[in-house]
Amino acid sequence: MRNFARILALLYAVVVGLAALWAWYIDVTLLHAGHEHMLPDILLLIVSLPTSNTLDFFYQRSPAFFAAPFAQLTWLTACGAFQTAMLYLLAALVPKARSAA
Repeated sequence: MRNFARILALLYAVVVGLAALWAWYIDVTLLHAGHEHMLPDILLLIVSLPTSNTLDFFYQRSPAFFAAPFAQLTWLTACGAFQTAMLYLLAALVPKARSAA
C-alpha cells in the first residue's frame, strides 16, 4: 500500500508540475498579448483543488496585491506545491503492508 501511495504522490506531482510549467510559460510569453490565454491557469486551478479555493478569499481581502501580473499564478503554484508536499507526507505515513505469514 505504501508503494501505491508513493506512486500516486509522484504522479500527482508530475501533473501539478506540468500544469504549473505550462501556465508559467504561457503567462510569461503572452503577458502583453491582446488575446486571452486562461486555459493553462484554469487547468492549474483545477489540478490544485481544493486549496486553490482560497484564492477567492484572499483576492477579496487584498485585490491590489492579486492584481499584479503573476500574483494569482504564484498563489496557484504554491497551492499545488503544498498539496504535493502533503500527499508525500501522507504517503510516508502510510503503514507498510504486512505479509500473510
